[in-house]
Amino acid sequence: MIVELSLDAARQVRESLDRYEGGIEPGLLDDLRLASSELVSNAVLHSGRPQGDPIEYRFNILPGKVRVQVLDHGIGALDLHPRAPESGLGMVDIISDRWSSNADGSFYVWLEIDTEPVLITRIAREPYSLAPE
Repeated sequence: MIVELSLDAARQVRESLDRYEGGIEPGLLDDLRLASSELVSNAVLHSGRPQGDPIEYRFNILPGKVRVQVLDHGIGALDLHPRAPESGLGMVDIISDRWSSNADGSFYVWLEIDTEPVLITRIAREPYSLAPE
């Protein structure tokens, strides 16, 4: 999914996960909304790109895990890390099992949350990913 860099981008990404209500355990879905929102907000605040620039958001359900990816066309940070446990990236660090970033012409950050089969009981009838449109 592509969202425009704006103050509304994080809300759009959170709402895109509504289609998984009833199919993903509510606590996990809340964690995914929060972590996704923080990664997109980070792109909006720190990419250095102009309003309206595209931000690419991907959400994939994979065997034993879910993966969130955010790509913007900003310069990113070489050493992305949380400033404090209660910061946005601090929350990502707490919620996710793994996360990292890469700045190589664009800025790319991803996270993974390990899941048990019982947490994802029924998936929306559409494809399992929110990939670029």
